Amino acid sequence: MNQENEELMKRLKEKLRQDQEKSPLEATRKFLQSYVLDNYWEDIRREIEYMMRVNPSTVIRGLHGIEDLLADPPKEEGTLNYLVACEASWVLDEPNDQNSAIWLRELAEFIRDIMGDKQPPRSS
Repeated sequence: MNQENEELMKRLKEKLRQDQEKSPLEATRKFLQSYVLDNYWEDIRREIEYMMRVNPSTVIRGLHGIEDLLADPPKEEGTLNYLVACEASWVLDEPNDQNSAIWLRELAEFIRDIMGDKQPPRSS
């Protein structure tokens, strides 16, 4: 392998390592922006089904981010509400952190349902 290829492999490995080390908040934010933002439930389902075939790690990372975030919610009030309202662009009847946590929990179960027998063990 020449030096140029070695450098490319080194950068790719570093990028993968960084992606794996993302905080639950960042993993959730990225998942919401990538899969949920401005989509309906059926659109979200299709995106997740597709990604489970081509690159399931992004879905798994997002799922674990959501579950870990709910297991240890952010201390700053309004964070979960902001995630749902702005990062997912989802309108709740009563927007607050408590209802946003419920919505995120429902989203996590929705994701697990789509994954079926390919779902990972629960992280929290």
